[in-house]
Amino acid sequence: MRPDFFHRNLYDLAALGTLFSGLTLALLVGFANRPGQRANLFLSLALGVIVVKTSGLSAAFLPTLGPLLFFYTKHLTRPDCRFQRKDWLHFCPLLVGCWMPVWLVFMSVTLYLYFAHRLIQAFYGRLRPVLMDRPRFAFRGLEKALVLLGWSCLLTLVSESFFLAMAVVLMGMAVEVILKSESPVKLGMPIADRSDARQKGRKLKEAVAANHLYEDAELTLTTLALKLAMHPHELSRIINVGLDKNFSDFINECRVREIVRKMRDPAYDRLTLLGIAYESGFNSKTTFNRVFKEMTGKTPFEYKNSLKKEVPIHELVPPSPIQPLVLRSGSSPTRATDSSIRTIMIRNYLKIAFRNLKRQKVSTSINVIGLAIGLATGILIMLYVQDELAYDRYNEKADQIVRVGLNLQLNGKDIGGSSLGQNAARDLKQEFPEVLKATRIRGWSEFVSYGTTSFRQDNLMLADSSFFDVFTIPFLKGNPKRALTEPNTVVLTEETAHKYFGNQDPVGKILSFGPDKRPYRITGVVQNVPSNSHFQFDMLATLVGRDEKTDGSGWLYSIDYQTYLLLPEHYNYNQLAAKLSRLAEKQMGSDIQKFLKLTPKQFRERGDNFGAFLQPLTDIHLYSRDASSAGGAILYVYVLTAIAAFMLLIACVNFMNLSTATAVRRSREVGVRKVLGSVTGQLQQQFLLESVLLAMIALLVGLLLVGLALPFFNQLTGKSLSFQVLTQPLMVAGLVASTGLVGLLAGSYPAFYLASFTPVLVLKGTSLTRRGSFTLRSGLVVFQFFITISMIIATLTADRQLRYMQAQKLGYNHEHVLVIHDTNMLGTNEGVFRDQLVQSPQVVMGSISGQVPVGRTNLDNTPVRAKKNPDQGVMSRFYYVDPEYIPTLEMRIVEGRNFSKNSPSDASGVILNETAVKALGWQKHPIGQEIIGHTDDNGVHTIYRVVGVVSDFHFESLRQKIGPVVMFLGRNSGNILLKTRANNLPQFLASLKQQWTSFSPVAPFSYSFLDDRFAQVYVAEQKIEQVLTLFSSLTIFIACLGLFGLATYTAEQRTKEIGVRKVLGASVGSVVALLSKDFLKLILIALVLASPIAWWGMTHWLNEFAYKVTLDWWIFALAGLLAVGIALLTVSFQSIKAALMNPVKSLRSD
Repeated sequence: MRPDFFHRNLYDLAALGTLFSGLTLALLVGFANRPGQRANLFLSLALGVIVVKTSGLSAAFLPTLGPLLFFYTKHLTRPDCRFQRKDWLHFCPLLVGCWMPVWLVFMSVTLYLYFAHRLIQAFYGRLRPVLMDRPRFAFRGLEKALVLLGWSCLLTLVSESFFLAMAVVLMGMAVEVILKSESPVKLGMPIADRSDARQKGRKLKEAVAANHLYEDAELTLTTLALKLAMHPHELSRIINVGLDKNFSDFINECRVREIVRKMRDPAYDRLTLLGIAYESGFNSKTTFNRVFKEMTGKTPFEYKNSLKKEVPIHELVPPSPIQPLVLRSGSSPTRATDSSIRTIMIRNYLKIAFRNLKRQKVSTSINVIGLAIGLATGILIMLYVQDELAYDRYNEKADQIVRVGLNLQLNGKDIGGSSLGQNAARDLKQEFPEVLKATRIRGWSEFVSYGTTSFRQDNLMLADSSFFDVFTIPFLKGNPKRALTEPNTVVLTEETAHKYFGNQDPVGKILSFGPDKRPYRITGVVQNVPSNSHFQFDMLATLVGRDEKTDGSGWLYSIDYQTYLLLPEHYNYNQLAAKLSRLAEKQMGSDIQKFLKLTPKQFRERGDNFGAFLQPLTDIHLYSRDASSAGGAILYVYVLTAIAAFMLLIACVNFMNLSTATAVRRSREVGVRKVLGSVTGQLQQQFLLESVLLAMIALLVGLLLVGLALPFFNQLTGKSLSFQVLTQPLMVAGLVASTGLVGLLAGSYPAFYLASFTPVLVLKGTSLTRRGSFTLRSGLVVFQFFITISMIIATLTADRQLRYMQAQKLGYNHEHVLVIHDTNMLGTNEGVFRDQLVQSPQVVMGSISGQVPVGRTNLDNTPVRAKKNPDQGVMSRFYYVDPEYIPTLEMRIVEGRNFSKNSPSDASGVILNETAVKALGWQKHPIGQEIIGHTDDNGVHTIYRVVGVVSDFHFESLRQKIGPVVMFLGRNSGNILLKTRANNLPQFLASLKQQWTSFSPVAPFSYSFLDDRFAQVYVAEQKIEQVLTLFSSLTIFIACLGLFGLATYTAEQRTKEIGVRKVLGASVGSVVALLSKDFLKLILIALVLASPIAWWGMTHWLNEFAYKVTLDWWIFALAGLLAVGIALLTVSFQSIKAALMNPVKSLRSD
């Protein structure tokens, strides 16, 4: 374990814990039934914004933090205020949040915090002196929190770690809201005093109404006290405690009552509404309208129009009697049909389901969010898997096409792959009549120019004229039968044609290839190759007329060609595979005899092997062994499918746990329904319908999450998945059916469990707790954290392996090495250009070579034999370098010397790496040994002498072992490698471009840094680690939601037990430990079960790497600690709340 592992991840671990705890608290605050619910919603959103930023997910919502805290304070200090449309303007910065500078965001938050402080001061200013002391204490904590947030906000300009401090402050505010009593705490007062105040309050109302004291427009608390001959403090106490009002509300209520009375009296029709108001004690039209609407819900005009005037006595008449409804004798009573009854029942079920979901906000929110995340994950992974399985299916004859691959084991190493020699296609077509067509493709890279336009075409392919007879790529222009039949012809894709020619017709035009300007005529334009094809090209040039050997060379000569066969429809390719082995024995055996001087029997006797195999076209993408053609891996498809299934299972487990845990709340409903005649089947239907309804709501939320997450998921996976796929009728039907099935599966056990209650027991209040249900819930919690801990272990292992590979010594120094590409375009000026660049003070050293580490070599695996032991042949990588190559990359010579310009004999010298020395059987003194490096067509060998040995270096990913490398002295051009200094790099690059343009005005300047090329090697591993981290986080979040809900209802069930324990002297800590230990036991069981499974799975994954980390014990311990810590944070809030509860409340009824 590297010593900086924990140091580098300490903030990440804290942020991860803050994310789960903060989001859980935010949900609880947002949906909890507490005083100031509207204000709490703003606090919930503010907490969500800060924890999302702290965890590194997104900072786009940060500009809303200030307005959210401002409106939270505003709704606390002014509970009667409403959120109006104009208030949305405060959140306009959210539209440009991604582009706002950080300092402007923090300035905005600080200003809003200041305005929130001013709101509190304004609240204090509105208080009357007699009521001024106690409310000041209510906002003292809020003031301190605003000050802490302000300082933390300013300090984030120095270090982003202070975001964590802001999150902790907001979480503290949320905890205070959660632990606050559900009803406002009133001033304590003896019962006798309260009764006396209420009695005096009734007398006060009678006195004020009888004497019409409210009609005084200038009436105040002091003047009213003088009129009633009492002290103002006593009058205030009577109004506040006895009437539970303040003075203003009390007097205004009396005035409104008088106004309503006068509105009903026809004698006051001569007065306007405003006149009645002034006569009743109001002195302001605005105040009158506002107070009247607040107390009646209508404006004075609307209220007056809705009244029926009183009628004078002389106009009163007796009301007409209600006439009974008599049915005609011929009419038959209407009877409800079975279908209408069923419709009414379903409507009733839906109505009850909506009511229950609305009433149980916490459990509904937990279930909807959990199921929505599970469904969204499942949909995203389904889109990914569907795209992976659809590779190459666009070909009309996809099921008839196979690729011929190479099996070759040499010196214990599998070096086979998807490529064969250039003559394989010809031999297979001639030998087997069932092969309808055979075609080859080969990768190529070249400079292509047209007029003054020049591009580097890396995505260029060579193909036979039969290519379009095998593969389905529609032509937009040209004839597919004749497109590649002539030498020096090329076909462009639609995108490439537009890049070179715009809207012109490119057919017949000439493109120039390479530095020697070879002319290629354009014969067609095809549609862009589908993204789900295992090969991609922008240009397809013909293989016809190229300098290819058509002699008796076998399939192991120039193995750069991928060979495809078109077979008859419904033909079993395994029949051809049996015949293929005999032909492969003949063709490959001749090459082994030619190059290694061994018979096939001798070759196999020393432990090596060779052969060929057939692979269906639709299996290439997911089942290929070589990196050149395996874009995906079926293992990852299985893993992602399992993740989706597990996340859905965890969400279903949450639903089952919460439903069974909350069964006590609905037990009386079940009992009453059964007493009234409901049968078990009807109850089961009702509960299952609730489950399906909740699942459908979760589906809608999940689809919204998919729409939001799809761009990020595409970036993560490198795909272009579209939401439009989900709008297809079959897909919609499948989603609805699958979601309904999820709802039925998740709700099946709770439905049967609830419907099985005995009405007599539930109506008597008998305990419904069953040992079996508790065991099931415990088992489901263990299952949840079994998956969670397994994914944590997998994430930690993937992260550690990635860090190990990135920190591994490569055998050369890749830092500050600039690689200039395509320098062969300079021709004879390549060396002059290099010498000119080396003169720059920014350049330490420079080299010319066609081979770059972590890049493709021109000659991949070529046989090399020791002259004294020709039977000991090894497949080696050939590097053509100059004397500056090794010192430029700071490679280490372990024996002998480097190439020298002053040694003419070095033209026949080679430098081997340590692996090549061992493979050739030289244990000691390899310097001076001779090897057979090349054999021409006549069997004449070229002998090379070893002048040096270089230490092993990684020229591929750490997935592969270091293979033998042979370095030859030669000016094989293509790249210039420059060891640069780190200072003034942008100016140096600009100078390089100018110098390049002076040597090559047409060819574009192309460069890369060697450390960037090295980073690209591990992009796949980085994506795996990111995917595991993402889905592990989601899994943990869903599991924590369920655990929080379960802890909530467990605490409710044990309320009386906690009360008894507290009465007997139990401390808060002991009660928290009591409620938490049961969950901790379940998590420890999950850790024990998950560890061996995770060890087996990750060991299997690590075996894909030649150089890998070991699965140390601390990975499992850390995963367990993380799970325990997250569980404690989740459970502790409910445990602390239950422990702080007053035991009097829980034991009041006993």
